[in-house]
Amino acid sequence: MARKRCVLRWGAAVGLYWAACAAHVWRTGGLLALGLAWNMLLALLPLCFACAAGRCRLWAGRAALAVLWLLFLPNTFYMLTDLIHTPQNMEWVNAADWTVRHSENVSDWLLTLLLGTGAVLAVLLGLEAMRVFRVYCCVHWPRPAVWAGGGRCCCCAASECTSGVFCG
Repeated sequence: MARKRCVLRWGAAVGLYWAACAAHVWRTGGLLALGLAWNMLLALLPLCFACAAGRCRLWAGRAALAVLWLLFLPNTFYMLTDLIHTPQNMEWVNAADWTVRHSENVSDWLLTLLLGTGAVLAVLLGLEAMRVFRVYCCVHWPRPAVWAGGGRCCCCAASECTSGVFCG
């Protein structure tokens, strides 16, 4: 029951984000929010794969889901690179005279809010996917294998995520 509530909470959060992206596209006509919604879908997949791996009965199915989890995990942290799309008018401090400058355009503020919220939500999804996968490893693998392989798996996942963000 706790697993269903967890999935419902994350699903509701991602659904609200998608609704906000759709509202931004409808209000401004810009297509950047569609790309953000797509990236959020890719960020949600590792959590889905981790949950499915925990429920799969076949060893080959669990292994395939674990590989998919590892392949899609960098997408969660990749959304941090979407912050580069922050509108030019949203400079926080003017370097010439140290005054704070901001935009009066509401769509700039909404886009900045979408970018920041998406980055935070995607990172939280990635951390939750790593937690769920760790629980899956503790249940389905022998304890010595989890202790020996868990650290290497986390290091491999972290280095893969780092390279994904760097390439982005």
